[in-house]
Amino acid sequence: TGYNRFLRKLLKVGQSQRKWKIDGQLLVDTILSYPPATDSRSRATTCFTDLAQHLKIDLPDHFSSYGQGYTASSVEDRNIPSDEEIIQTYQSIEDPLFRNAFALQATYGLRNHEVLQLHWDFFDDGHAVRVDKKTKTGERIVFPLPSDWIELFNIHPQMQLPGLLSKNRFTQE
Repeated sequence: TGYNRFLRKLLKVGQSQRKWKIDGQLLVDTILSYPPATDSRSRATTCFTDLAQHLKIDLPDHFSSYGQGYTASSVEDRNIPSDEEIIQTYQSIEDPLFRNAFALQATYGLRNHEVLQLHWDFFDDGHAVRVDKKTKTGERIVFPLPSDWIELFNIHPQMQLPGLLSKNRFTQE
């Protein structure tokens, strides 16, 4: 599954070039479609090196150099807001459904889509929630941090959340 996004990109590049067979040039062209010195290009290079080996496709000698230049130190520091800024932002959100979604994200460190895929079966035991297995990071139990935000943001299993945006309108599915 880690290679899935790169294989989809390979298909997209192949279709745009009207190539229906994977060859070394298509792999190079797909690699070059990623910005240089990025995590994506580095991972794509690894993926396509493995794919070429599996399919017995010859690659240029310098192929591995396309994935160079990315290091963890090249990632910019994140600007994480203070607790006070998070509370102020929560209070400034006028729509109560989106304010509730924000409260869950802030308290549990959830991704946007995870807010709508929560199970409350552990809530009575330490205010934990269970994130559904169909999410990006898979099923996991998450505890509130800081725990006093449960009361501050009035987090509970019956809280209402925004529906999914579908065909330019909100639905509850």
